[in-house]
Amino acid sequence: MVADLTTGPIKRGIVRMVRNDSTLKTAFVGGIHQRVGPRKIPYPFMVYSEVSAPLRYDWGTAADGGHVEIHALFDITVYSLKTVEAQNLDTLLAGLFGSLSAPEDLAAFIPGQTVMLCRRVSSTPTGPGRDDEGQYLAQIGGTYEIWTDQALT
Repeated sequence: MVADLTTGPIKRGIVRMVRNDSTLKTAFVGGIHQRVGPRKIPYPFMVYSEVSAPLRYDWGTAADGGHVEIHALFDITVYSLKTVEAQNLDTLLAGLFGSLSAPEDLAAFIPGQTVMLCRRVSSTPTGPGRDDEGQYLAQIGGTYEIWTDQALT
């Protein structure tokens, strides 16, 4: 198998891990979206965005072929018409991706890569705003650091 040196598997892992949590899957009636949510979808919904993802190479020896680590940062944000609902969903996400077992839990959804780190490293409160229809909108989330390792082949 050729190493996938992109963050695609991590992105898919984030979505699969959230959808695997029955409370979050049910709560995000507007879905889970990459970078931006489409117009006219129901609230609440989640958006995840890649912030950065530098690669660190360990070329290793001829026998092991080396490894590459992806040190990715993702913003995961909840959008809701209710501040308390957005805060509660953000708390659930923080627990899901910030628990002691989060690296092992996420690894189950990222085949071919070992998850070495999965934790929340900051909050990203943007405060209330208005959507396209002028409705009050709460936007609450956090930045998550996810490190993976995989063999170079």
